Amino acid sequence: MVDLTMIVLAIAAFGPAFGLMLYTLQDYTYPRVEKPFFDDRKVFMIFILGLVVGMIFLFVDVAIAPSINNYTILVVALMVPIFQGMLKLVILNYPKLQRKVDTGFYGLALGLGIAATYAFSRMYFAAADLESNDVLSIALIAMIGIQIVFIQGATTTIIGIGCARGQKWAYFANAMIYAIGFSLLFYGAALVQDTVSENAGIVLIILNWTIVLYSYWHIHTLDLPNLVEDARRGFRKRRR
Repeated sequence: MVDLTMIVLAIAAFGPAFGLMLYTLQDYTYPRVEKPFFDDRKVFMIFILGLVVGMIFLFVDVAIAPSINNYTILVVALMVPIFQGMLKLVILNYPKLQRKVDTGFYGLALGLGIAATYAFSRMYFAAADLESNDVLSIALIAMIGIQIVFIQGATTTIIGIGCARGQKWAYFANAMIYAIGFSLLFYGAALVQDTVSENAGIVLIILNWTIVLYSYWHIHTLDLPNLVEDARRGFRKRRR
């Protein structure tokens, strides 16, 4: 049963990460366009970097876990996404990535790499704490893992677009709205499960889908297409 659970959780983390990357990038590379907007090799390398960063995020979570209680959980819910966002910004604002249209796409690759290892690890530890691996509990854990994939991918893409446009702080703030909103509901679900009822926690987990899906919809239908359109118009020249 443990082996089957591991397989399910791995699929819930890595499956959506690869699926979202292929689905989102397909409109911006061959054969959809004659000249791709990014380098496939860099996408792969940055995705691998994301896998490592995802483990760093996990180590931080494990380190602060003993200090989380009903009094500190709100602070943790605010500080964790800010820390994660700042580390993403440091990576994507690297001088060689600044004001380049492909940085938006590398942000997606970084975010989904982070999501794959981070979501799987979070799900693994959550499943390890279960008294019994019943189907409903594993399904809820897998659902949270998929949500992590979406929110990490979307928010990191937004930060990458900000670095590509030379408007890093404006886009960072935008990404933090989604990330903090998700984090508050994520940690809030754990809090109300302990203090109110398990059903109340499940409601908050389900509500998180609104933030998760809207954030991805926004980057897929608005942010990335607008970045490409502005690049075609030469937005970098207009900002000189």
